[in-house]
Amino acid sequence: HFVFAAEAEDGTRAFSSVSGGDPGYTETSKMASEAALCLALPSERDRLPRTGGVLTPATAFGHVLIDRLQARGIAFAAEERLPQVRQLLRLGLESKL
Repeated sequence: HFVFAAEAEDGTRAFSSVSGGDPGYTETSKMASEAALCLALPSERDRLPRTGGVLTPATAFGHVLIDRLQARGIAFAAEERLPQVRQLLRLGLESKL
């Protein structure tokens, strides 16, 4: 389980999490394989966002990739528990996130 934090120039903060299996092995291979299938399968390719240039995976594949990853057991969520996250990080208990 990983929690990510972002802060905009106006000070707005957002938190999200990703959870699933071993991020260094099984989940990485799922992400690469599912991204490739987004490009290879006509039914998926037709659903991709129509933008150009050098893109991040999130921009290039959007919800098509998210849907495929969720179907393979990787969960994405917006985190609204900032006080609990801060407390666990302060205590060095990242594994409890």
